[in-house]
Order: sequence, then structure tokens, then C-alpha cells
Amino acid sequence: MNTIHALHLAQSIITGAAKLYAIGGEIFTATAILWTLNMLASLIRRVYQAGHAVGYIFYRYIRPTLARIDWRDVAITIGQGLLAVAVGTYLAGKYTGQGIYSLSDWLAQHWPTRPNTEPATIAQAVKETGATVERCLTLNAAQLLRADGMSQRRIAATLGITRYQVRKQLAIA
Repeated sequence: MNTIHALHLAQSIITGAAKLYAIGGEIFTATAILWTLNMLASLIRRVYQAGHAVGYIFYRYIRPTLARIDWRDVAITIGQGLLAVAVGTYLAGKYTGQGIYSLSDWLAQHWPTRPNTEPATIAQAVKETGATVERCLTLNAAQLLRADGMSQRRIAATLGITRYQVRKQLAIA
């Protein structure tokens, strides 16, 4: 009988421990819920205090200052400022563009590869090289002159175009 009494006693101890564990879990859950609610209440209280302080400062100092401002004058000033910025931007773009175009024109007139002689017409170039009509119909002037052994610089000087344009025409062939 000792074993049956021992098993019965062990079962009672296990049942009691399980009940204690369940009660402890419920106490822990209730504590966690109450702790969370307390933290939420504290957060709400602090947000309220911060809003109260901001509202006090706004209504005490900022609102009277804003009430003294004539907002029509502010709108006119901002409008005139935006108009001045727009006009200034337009004029800056206009003068920058004019400067770039005049610099580009000056560079075109003074660039080292610009021909020094007066530009010859294609008819004069054909006359000088003695090209036949068939060759003139199939090739352009730069290709004709290159076929006769002229350098790119000399072709550019003869035709009155830049060396870049000569290279471009020769690349087409």
C-alpha cells in the first residue's frame, strides 16, 4: 500500500503545482496588462502636458504677433520677390546664351583649323583636280580631293570647311 499512497500523494502534489502555475500565469498576464495600461496612461498624460505647453506658448506669444502682421503686405512682397526671381532667371539665361553664342562665333572665326584661304566652290575644286563627270556624280568634293592625294587640312582649306566636317564626309564613303 505504500506505493499506492505514494502515487496518490505525488498526484496531489502535481495537481497543486499545476494549479499554482496556472494561477501564477494569470497573475502575470493581469500584471502585464495593467503595466501596459499604466504606460499608455502615462504616455497620454505626457502628450497632453506637451500639447498644453505648446498651446500656452502659441496663444501667449505667437498668436498676438501673427495678429499684428498685415498679411496683404506679406503676399505682395512675396509676389514681387517671385516675379523678381523669375525676371532675373530669364535675364541670366538670356545673357548667358548670348555670351555662349558670341564665344562660339568667335571660336569659329579664330579656331586653328579654320582655313586661311577664301573658300573655293565645288566647281573650282573639280576644275583644279580635273575630275571626270562620273567621279563627280558618285563622290562628294572631299572624297574627290582625298582620292587625288590631298591631306585633310588641305581639303578643309580648299573647300572652306573645318577638318571635322572633312572627316565626317570622308567617313560617309
